[in-house]
Amino acid sequence: MQMPRQPFGAATSGILETLSETPGSGEFLKAGRDCMSEKKEYGKQIKEALRIIVFAFVLSWGLRATVVDARVVPTPLMLPTIQVNDRLLVDKISYKFTEINRGELLYFMLHQM
Repeated sequence: MQMPRQPFGAATSGILETLSETPGSGEFLKAGRDCMSEKKEYGKQIKEALRIIVFAFVLSWGLRATVVDARVVPTPLMLPTIQVNDRLLVDKISYKFTEINRGELLYFMLHQM
C-alpha cells in the first residue's frame, strides 16, 4: 500500500500512521523518503524566495543610485507650488543629455566636507 503525498505540514501525521503498521511492510521507509523529499522541496522554495528578494533589492538599489530617486520635501520654501511633505521623483539621467529649461525643478544635493 503506497501512501498518497501530503503537504509538508501534514507529513508527520502520515509517519505516525505508518508507525502503527507492521515493521516488515516497508511503509515506514517509504514515509521517511516522502518526508525527506518534501523537506528538500521546501528548501528549494526558500532558496527561490531568497533569490527573488536579493534580486529585487539589488535592482532597487541600482535604479536609485543611477536613474531615479524618491525624495520628500522637508520645508515650505516653494509654497504654493510644492507643499511640505510632498513626494518627488528625482531624475538623475535626463540632464546629462538635454539642457535645463525654464520652469523645470532642479534638485541640489549638499555635499558635506
